[in-house]
Amino acid sequence: MPTHPTRTRPQPATAGWPSCLGSGGVRSAAAVGIAEVLAGAGVRPDLVVGCSSGALVGATIAVRMSPEHALQTASELLSARS
Repeated sequence: MPTHPTRTRPQPATAGWPSCLGSGGVRSAAAVGIAEVLAGAGVRPDLVVGCSSGALVGATIAVRMSPEHALQTASELLSARS
């Protein structure tokens, strides 16, 4: 009987989680605080996506800005578009 090479199953990727941020300035500001608490516990998203102001705040979370800097940057960007 012919021998076959050992076949291995592909290993699943490590379980990660996305951070999905919606629109709305107040909700986006709240997301900064939530991200800070999670980061303090060593929990960071593998993927950050957002809509409108959530996208702006999501970008600051993705580059790991401090919460103060993130809120300041998001505020400046949102006021510049008016």
